[in-house]
Amino acid sequence: METTQETNQPESGVVPGPARINIPQDIGVEAVTPPEPTNGAPAAEDVIDPTKEVVELVLDHPIDFDGKHYERLVLNLIGIRRKQWKSIKKTFRGLDSSFNPMPLDDEDYQAVVAAEAAQVPLLLLDALHPTDWLRVSGVVFQFLGKSLDPRATRPRR
Repeated sequence: METTQETNQPESGVVPGPARINIPQDIGVEAVTPPEPTNGAPAAEDVIDPTKEVVELVLDHPIDFDGKHYERLVLNLIGIRRKQWKSIKKTFRGLDSSFNPMPLDDEDYQAVVAAEAAQVPLLLLDALHPTDWLRVSGVVFQFLGKSLDPRATRPRR
């Protein structure tokens, strides 16, 4: 059994009234409910907050560096203490990096912070595959951005 459906298809450059096309009733297609759109956001159980937990990143491209094999990096960003932050600042200032008033988005600064958090040599991070480095720098950037968020600090009353 066939039914008709109206469409507004132009025919030879002229837009006529509603056109009719024949669509068979039983064409063997089942109705499927589409999944909820996520806009590329990870599922709630996959969200990592580096300001509250140690982050372990499995490298997509394991690396051999200074005689050691690295398959993962454990970033303990929440474990960095004030004395270590001073060391991070000194190391960053010693690099040939141009002045950046917002160091949290500077890749060199992120590398120094990540090296300190993972307790690995800074040069190891320079040797990472680009996709692995982008994941590391993303976690560090997220940590630095959240830890500097003024909404996270409540004034005393």
